[in-house]
Amino acid sequence: MNSGTEITEDRVFISYRRRKLPQIAAMKRRLEALSVKCWYDLGLDAGDDWRRTVNEKLESVPAGVIAFTPDVFDETSPWVLYEAEFLRDRKVAVPTLFEQCKLQPPFARDHARNLEQWFQPYSGAAHLPHEGRAWTSGPANSIEWQSVLKALESLLGRSNLTGLDEIIYRTGLACFGGDLELAIEHGFDLDLRTSLQPNLDDLVRLQIILSDWLAAASESEPARSRVRFIEAGVSRLVRTHSGANAQFWADGVRKGLNAAASKIPGSEFRDLETSPAMRVLAGRSFRIGSPDHEVGRSSDEGPQKEIQLKHQFAIAVTPTTVAQWRDFVDETGLSDPAAIVSWNHEARSWRLTQGASWRAPGFEQGDTHPVVGVSWDHAKLYCQWLTDMTGQTYRLPTEAEWEFAARAGSDGPLPDGVEVAGASARAGTAACITLHKSSFGLIGMIGNVWEWCEDSWVRGYSDLASSGEPRVRAGQPLRVARGGGWRSPELDLRCAARKGFYHAEGHSHVGFRVVRHVVAS
Repeated sequence: MNSGTEITEDRVFISYRRRKLPQIAAMKRRLEALSVKCWYDLGLDAGDDWRRTVNEKLESVPAGVIAFTPDVFDETSPWVLYEAEFLRDRKVAVPTLFEQCKLQPPFARDHARNLEQWFQPYSGAAHLPHEGRAWTSGPANSIEWQSVLKALESLLGRSNLTGLDEIIYRTGLACFGGDLELAIEHGFDLDLRTSLQPNLDDLVRLQIILSDWLAAASESEPARSRVRFIEAGVSRLVRTHSGANAQFWADGVRKGLNAAASKIPGSEFRDLETSPAMRVLAGRSFRIGSPDHEVGRSSDEGPQKEIQLKHQFAIAVTPTTVAQWRDFVDETGLSDPAAIVSWNHEARSWRLTQGASWRAPGFEQGDTHPVVGVSWDHAKLYCQWLTDMTGQTYRLPTEAEWEFAARAGSDGPLPDGVEVAGASARAGTAACITLHKSSFGLIGMIGNVWEWCEDSWVRGYSDLASSGEPRVRAGQPLRVARGGGWRSPELDLRCAARKGFYHAEGHSHVGFRVVRHVVAS
């Protein structure tokens, strides 16, 4: 039986007698927390060919743990001895002694890793499963457990098991075999006041563990409730513990939960405290463009085409804000443009304005307003900066992704519940937090700023792939923008409206929001 989420191609075969299930289950959970899959025969279904299935597993695994107990040598248990000898002959066996017993040749007692004292029941959890015992594992830095891990490292060709286990144990996450939710539920004190000095690699590994715990979560409410439950437990830890190190690990847990939330459609997360809040959308089919009868329709919006977005993706809840853009500029030293296209009130037209920039677009802006005056080229630099900072893949949305997100399930001109006031309703942008939130949880998709997309400007959708892949045309200087801006007439404030702008030029009514690649659960 394959247990847990399959993370790597490593698989450890664990051979044991059923009577030692609690201890073996604890070992199995600890190994899986280290991204090592385990297989054992309790998953065999009635009617399965036991000998054939076991032999196939024995042939395929790169490592095996033989758990020796007195009953292994009972004449009613020939299979464990058979499996032990098979793995020994393949030179992939890690003999492990769980209880006092006389080992028979060819396994000598001094060659076995002795874990007799390593598994212990947690005395405060008599009401839990496993015959009233919650089995937890002993110190991660014990010589016995380290010897098992080092043997497995050698057989699996890996070098990260021992250090990672120390991280899990020292941060209190190893109790109950690594089940954080169970620990919080039963009041186990997750002691974050550790002397361990963490580093970036440690934090990345912790994120992987937490993400894996929730990787199987679906769009269902129970799955999101599980995320909220663990978040509540982490918040309680922050309130009851103090110190920089405690806060570091609490932040690490939150980041791990964000990584897990990024796999769940409908969830919202941030990779960094100052990076955009992202909403996860599950791709599905929709019709891009507008029908012939839609008021204000342009021929560039057709022919309508059925698009099947097969991928899951996360899109920013709001356009990139002034505060977020300032962080990027301050960090990278990006120079402001010498001029941007802004609205000239006297000429009542758009003019290239020297000295105007995102800092001075011609109207007042606060930190929560969408940044404007940013060219497509500079928006791409911001995406690359987020990618470098987070280790995740950020980019601009494709036209298909943008329209799917903007429609939020609507096939009409506007997302459900959105109202527009027409041209000249505002003399500049509005703060994002004041605008309508769609049923997808996205704010300001229509009517605040035009938003850059990945695609080159192409008239119509005749050659648009049904998968919605972006169309990039060499030599085409125009890039697509969607959504309409603060001075747009009503015909431009529709989900299907589109416009092309020069990629190297900033405009005081054009901003952008980012998309992040996510892995579906």
